[in-house]
Formats: sequence, structure tokens, C-alpha cells
Amino acid sequence: MDIKQLYYFVTIVEEKTISGAARKLHISQPPLSTAIKQLEHELGTTLFQRGNRRIYLTDSGKLLYSQACSIIKLYENTIESIKDNTNGVKGTLKIGVISSTENIFLEKFALQFHELYPDIRFELYEGNTYELIDMLNSRIIELAFVRTPYTPNDLEFFTIDSEHLVAFGDKRFFDNLTEDTIYYSDLTQKPLVVYRRWLSIIKQEFQKREVNPYFTCINDDARTSIAWIEKGMGIGILPESSSHMLHTSNIAIKYFKDFDITTNIVCMFTPENFRSVAAQLFFQYIQTLYEES
Repeated sequence: MDIKQLYYFVTIVEEKTISGAARKLHISQPPLSTAIKQLEHELGTTLFQRGNRRIYLTDSGKLLYSQACSIIKLYENTIESIKDNTNGVKGTLKIGVISSTENIFLEKFALQFHELYPDIRFELYEGNTYELIDMLNSRIIELAFVRTPYTPNDLEFFTIDSEHLVAFGDKRFFDNLTEDTIYYSDLTQKPLVVYRRWLSIIKQEFQKREVNPYFTCINDDARTSIAWIEKGMGIGILPESSSHMLHTSNIAIKYFKDFDITTNIVCMFTPENFRSVAAQLFFQYIQTLYEES
């Protein structure tokens, strides 16, 4: 199995037909079909089921497609890293960013780093914390700005900031609450919008206070929570910095008097021997910032 076979295989999957893949690859169908038959023979399995108008992946094909995409990306990243190392301080910095840290990354780090190294480009990958950690482990990206909680791992990281969770919601949900602070009990039977990763922690806090919560939306992204909050669908429990994503003025922010869950913003890196020149420079840049502070 070589990288060309994987390119062929992935192209067939994405084009859904061998003829379409052949056109995209600028080759004829026979050598493409032969390459896939050789790959199936080598792996000892069938990768495709042929239909009337398109082909479908078998379970083995689905597994190979997932791995092949990562292998191809790693292959391309390796070539780029070698070129970066040869050409000096240039190249592309592949960074994962969750939606609630995009603004912090841009304003606190990207602008200043760009001034230091204007020839380094940024390539952003967006997803939730667990998706980005998987991309780090697969070497698709080299660093990521994520949030706790997450499963502990052995990747090197810097804790950038720590902030409290607060309540966001349409002002009508807080008509009888004139202060900027609230108690957990003030949310009894009100519709709540929460991150899936924080669900068990928030439930435990409610249970401690014998409060019965009602979750109207459980999701994996701050942008989703903000969209539901702005449509008046519920009260979101989110990091305070998420307020930069608000587009309307009718949203109130309330701070908890009896609730102290914090979330850390973390910049996480792949091991040093997997970092490009650009990623190592960014690592050193952040390291210097935190040594100075």
C-alpha cells in the first residue's frame, strides 16, 4: 500500500464513482480500477460495494477512508514542514481553535505573532475540544486552543486563562431579578442551554442544592448555544468571554453567587519532534510570554 493508492481510494470515495474519480485524477479508468483491486488484494478485504449509479463503502472501506485521510494529511504536512525547515522562517501554522477561544487567540496571540513572523501563514481548523485533541494526536494540526474539561493526556500545554461560567439569557427570563448576580435556585424550571461536556458537572451542582433543572438544548459548540440564547430558547451557562459572539442587545449576563465552576483555556502542542519550524516558533513565543508573566 502506497500513498498513491490512498489518494486514488480517497478520490473514489469522495467522487462516488470510478469514472468521476478518473476524471478528477486525469487518468483513465482501467489503471484506477487495477490500483483499487491491488489494494483490496493486499488488505484481504473488499472496500467497495457497487450500486447502479454509484459505489458504497463496506465497513472495511469506511475504516480505511478514516485512516487514509489522516495519513494523506500527515504526508502533506510532513512535506510542508521539510520545505519550511529548508526555506527558513516561512510556512503554515496549523492551529485548532474552538469557537469560544477564536477571539482570544486572534487578539492575544495571532496579531503579535504575525508582527514577529509576517511570512508565516495561519491555517485554522475549527471543532470542539475533543475533535481538536484527536487532530493533534493524528498530527493533522500542531497546536490547539481548547478548554477544560477534557480527558488528561500527555501533550504539552500552557494554561492561558481561567474564567467562570455565567448565565446568558433573554432579559425576559430575569424579569424579577434586578441584580447582576443570581442563585442556582433562580434557574429552577427555566430552560437551560449547556455544553455536553459540562452537563454532568452542572447536574451535580443542581443536585447538591436540590434544584430540578430543565435542559432545553444540549450541544457541543458555543456558537450553537449563543444562537439558541439569542432566539430566546433558553438561558445558556457559558464562559463569560463567550459574550463577544452576541449580536443582540436584549441578552442579560448574570453571575452566580453560589456556583463556582471555572474553565481553563489551554494551548496544547504536539510533541516537539512533530512540530514544524512555524509551530516551534509559536511554542517559544508562548513560552516567553508566560515566563515573563
